Amino acid sequence: MTVQNTLAYLRSLLRRIWGNTLGRIALILTLIAVGMYGCVVASFPQASVRYRMTIDVEADGKVHTGSGVIEVTYRLDPQWLPQSRHVQAWSHGEAVAIDLGPRGVVFALLEGLVVRTGGYGPDPNNLVIQTFGPMDSLGGMTRAELRKISRLSGSAELPLAGPHIPNLVSFADPAEPKSVRVVYATDHPRVHWKGSNKVLVDNFEALYGHGARLKRVHIEMTHDPVTRGIGKYLPWLVGQQSGMLDGDYSRRLDGGWSLANSLSRYSFRR
Repeated sequence: MTVQNTLAYLRSLLRRIWGNTLGRIALILTLIAVGMYGCVVASFPQASVRYRMTIDVEADGKVHTGSGVIEVTYRLDPQWLPQSRHVQAWSHGEAVAIDLGPRGVVFALLEGLVVRTGGYGPDPNNLVIQTFGPMDSLGGMTRAELRKISRLSGSAELPLAGPHIPNLVSFADPAEPKSVRVVYATDHPRVHWKGSNKVLVDNFEALYGHGARLKRVHIEMTHDPVTRGIGKYLPWLVGQQSGMLDGDYSRRLDGGWSLANSLSRYSFRR
């Protein structure tokens, strides 16, 4: 069918629709819906990026590697929207699993408070923009910066005492969520993230023998699909919809802090 024939067909179709009352109403409503959808898309621009995190752990004289792809989406809300944070960000993915063979599996959390530092661990939503640019924080993001985020590329090796090293945990009994324990954690300042950092907890040798250590953490922008499959290591995680690992509905505020009460399924899977 030629272009001329196509245009002639469309004009004929529109005349038939417009000549029918119900057809006219349907056409008007369709145009209104399309216009409203366009306004919403224009008012709430968003961009999604994916990165692969690869973690090397040395144990028993061998290097064990785990990797996973995490997707982060950023959306700008119009400033006229009541109670708007202006920038919304959320992530999809799973905790990177590093399988140490007979010694078990170490998990790099998406987020979670593993030591009582007064704040949560590194956030995937900030990792990308603070590592590759174009900004230091989500606050005040512009449309131009949002467009730059969608075109980010490159790779980087993260300092092992830096603010973006994920908290690492393992389970004494993989079938028991309450048996979660800290393997490695660094300080995660919420404001001055470029400041000095330190390793707060390093239990690698205590848990996995002499010479066991975190060797390398590397991230790379990618278009690979988001990683799924943590259920094979933690089958109870698939059925858990809410609540903390100790079974409580939420974190306790009465001073009875515990690691299992500070972590939820969202620390491992989103």
